[in-house]
Parts: sequence; structure tokens; C-alpha cells
Amino acid sequence: RDKTVMVWDLVTEDTLAVLRGADAELTGAYYFNDYRGGIAGGQDQRVRIWEISTEKSHIRSEGHRTGLTSIQITPSTCRDVLYNEDNFHTGGFISASEDGVVQTRSFSEGEIKSTFTIERSFVKAVVYTKDEEFIILGLHSGFILIREIKKPEHIHILNGHKSEINCLKLSSNDNFLVSCADEGNVRIWDLKKKKMIGTLKHGD
Repeated sequence: RDKTVMVWDLVTEDTLAVLRGADAELTGAYYFNDYRGGIAGGQDQRVRIWEISTEKSHIRSEGHRTGLTSIQITPSTCRDVLYNEDNFHTGGFISASEDGVVQTRSFSEGEIKSTFTIERSFVKAVVYTKDEEFIILGLHSGFILIREIKKPEHIHILNGHKSEINCLKLSSNDNFLVSCADEGNVRIWDLKKKKMIGTLKHGD
């Protein structure tokens, strides 16, 4: 809530950088694999890229009208960290806000590649499959949506949680999904069969 991103050395427990510049509480942050920078967004409705060495930020999204609830970078961005001549990160990211709006953008110019709206809810967690053919969205309503990127009308709903989704994690082969929700349950899903195959309750 102090509007900063802190970068730590987990071995020495030293603070490597304190990234400032956000105008409100931050709700999500990701570190790039080359350790040169990261991305964060929050209640000021903006997505920012930070350079670790200079501790300076560059705004890459101002299209949302309400606070951000989730951000995620694409798997290709995770694998192939590249910078253009202006030292801005190339690749893409997805951002979601409290009004249900979801946007995918490129890093280089921040232009919108696609946008859609979740009706009567909003996104709390999002992950890409490694081939970037699908995005999986965990909603405040407790539903999980599997959305095909090239055919966005193709949507499958996973129903099992009774409260908002806090976290989504894919297996290394993208065949299984783990979801966590406010009710304290962790659910395991078979994505090929589109069905739940296990539940871990709080305290298990």
C-alpha cells in the first residue's frame, strides 16, 4: 500500500532496489527473467515498466478507467527478454480492472491488441498457456474462464469455487491447473477433460 515495488536478494536478504512512481496501491508485479526490469500495476489504473538499474518507470498502459485487479506477461516475454533501441521491453502483457475490462497490449508502444469485458464480475487472476493459444481467467465470482485467443468466442467455464479466485497456476505441460479461492480451498483441474480432479481444503 506504500506504492512501491521492492526488489530483494533472497540469499543475502538485502534490498536491491526500491521502485517508486505509482500514484496508488499496487496490486500486481512481475520480474523479467533478465533481472533488468519488471512490470507492475494497481489502483492508479496504469501499468508501468521499471528499470532496476535506474529505478525509473515508463507508463505502458493508461486505457483502464478503474483500478487494476490483475496483470500478467506473456510466456514468450518470459522466455525471450528483448529490448528495443529505446530500452523498452518488447513482448506483451494482459491487464484487467475492476469494471470487468480486460486488455492485451504490446510493451513496445503500449497499443491495445485486444479488449473484452467480463459481464457481472471481474478478473482476479490470469495465466497464459505456454503456446499462448489460451488465457485462463479467475473471476471475483468464483468462476474460471478458459478463452481461446484466436477464437475469443470459444469460452469454457470451470465451476467449483464459491468465492473469488486469488491465484491460478498451470502445470509445466499445461495439462493441469491449480486454483485458489477466498473460501480456503485449492482445486486441481484436468484441462484436457475440463473437469475438477481434486480438492485440498484449508488445513489439509
